[in-house]
Amino acid sequence: MKKHLLLCLTLMITLQVYSQTNNWMISSEISPLSRSGNERVLNNPSGLNMEWRNRVGFKLGEQTMMGLSASYRHYSLKEVIELPIGYEYQLNNHLLGIGSFLTQYYHIAPRLHLQTTAYLQVEQGKGTYQNTSLGTGANASNGIMVGVLLPPHLIENNTFRERNFFAGLEFGGSYFITDRWIIQTNINLLQYENYRNTYVDAPQTEITRPVEQEGSGFSFLTDRTIVHFGVMVLLGKN
Repeated sequence: MKKHLLLCLTLMITLQVYSQTNNWMISSEISPLSRSGNERVLNNPSGLNMEWRNRVGFKLGEQTMMGLSASYRHYSLKEVIELPIGYEYQLNNHLLGIGSFLTQYYHIAPRLHLQTTAYLQVEQGKGTYQNTSLGTGANASNGIMVGVLLPPHLIENNTFRERNFFAGLEFGGSYFITDRWIIQTNINLLQYENYRNTYVDAPQTEITRPVEQEGSGFSFLTDRTIVHFGVMVLLGKN
């Protein structure tokens, strides 16, 4: 009984100490650039690819934070091939992710900090792959181009599951607007990636892009720029 009372008293004192200072943080960031390499499937894709990331953490020391993260990422990408008959390939997905992080801050000026962050993250979602004939083209007959108008039609329409695991290192800066509100940015220096795409059902038609695949590798700042912008709020009493 005494041990239980002592444990409860210690926990209450610890929580009281943490509540008196800015020992907790929450942050929310947006990344307008891709975290995964969709060029594995499409060649030079264009379109929307963004991530919303939220973190909750607590202080381990005066300049160190650790915690958990949750993310949502959406991409809608396409590749257009202009052959005698054009084709448009499309990839769409919504992915949810969870992870952990450890951040070390470096004091530069009264309101300016630099930081490095090591992170782990896993995300997964169910997406669609489509291949559409654009319905226009031309045939050559005796040196004369004869226009051919074909109705647009869907050639492939398949659903796939995507799973990604990331482990990497970020570098960034934080500026204190007030003692609690901070604006920050982070850029990926390097990232290990392990990925797997699998079809939900067997494709009904011949696949023209390698959607179903798995593998791993590294990406660096020079390979693919991944930047997050956002705000952080310190919680607790000053």
